[in-house]
Amino acid sequence: MNVYKKPLLMWVGVNHHWQTTVFGCALVVDEIVETYTWVLQNMLVVMNNKTPISVVTGGDKAMSTTIKSVFPKSQHRSFVWHLERNAFANLHNTEAYESFIRCMVRYVTLDEFEDMWKKMVDKHNLHNHEWLHEMYAKQEMGRSLHERSFFFSSCRSTQHCEAMNALLNRYLDRKTRLYELFQQVDRALTRIRYNEMGANFSSNYTKPVLITKLVKIKKNAANILTTEMFSMVQEEIMNGKLQSTPLTFGDDWILHPNVSEL
Repeated sequence: MNVYKKPLLMWVGVNHHWQTTVFGCALVVDEIVETYTWVLQNMLVVMNNKTPISVVTGGDKAMSTTIKSVFPKSQHRSFVWHLERNAFANLHNTEAYESFIRCMVRYVTLDEFEDMWKKMVDKHNLHNHEWLHEMYAKQEMGRSLHERSFFFSSCRSTQHCEAMNALLNRYLDRKTRLYELFQQVDRALTRIRYNEMGANFSSNYTKPVLITKLVKIKKNAANILTTEMFSMVQEEIMNGKLQSTPLTFGDDWILHPNVSEL
C-alpha cells in the first residue's frame, strides 16, 4: 500500500469495547528475522519492556522465530484459518474436513481429542493420509488444545486484521509516498480513537437492556463491563439455558437447576 512496495507492519489488538485497536506500526525494508528482531525490540522499549500475554500471527516463519526469541514468555499461535485452509487443501472429502474442524475447535480434554481423532481416521479411512500423520506428529492439535488455557481474547480468526486492512485501504494506496504514509496512518488512527470515544460515551451514559431473570448478577456485570462486553456476557448466560448440569450433594439427593429461571 505504498509506492515503495515495502511492508507496513501493524500491531493490532482488541480494546475493552471489542473494537480493533493499534499498539504500533513500522515500515520495513524486508521481512527477515533480523529486521523483525530490531522492530520487536523497539516495540518492547515503547511498551516499557512489558511483553504481550499472547500473540497471534499469520504464520510467517521469520516472524514466528522472532517472537520466540524476543517474547519468550508470550503464548504464540497462528490464525486458525491457516490450519483450516491447509486442511481444506489436503482433505478432499467434505465430511472428513468437517470432522477435522470439529476436532480442532471443540473444547475437549486431550483424552477426548484422542478419541475423536481415532473415530475420524477410522470413519473416513485416513490411516495412510500423509498430511494428517504429519499434523499429528507435529502435535499441532495438542498444541491447539494447550493454547486454550491461555488468554487470546478470542482472536481465532483474522477479523481484526481484516478490519484494520479495510480501514487503511481508505487512506493508503499504491501511490502513497513516504512523507504521506504516516500522515495517512495517523488519520486512520484518529478514526479508531473517535470510535472508541463514542463507545466510551455509550457505555458511560446508557444502560443495557436485561433480558434474563438473573437481575442482581447482570446489574453488577452491567456496572463493571462496557456495553459490548456486557452483551457478550449476556449472550453466554442465555446460551447457558441450553445446558443443565445436575449438582450432587452426598448420596441422598441431587439438585437439578431450573434453567427456565435464567
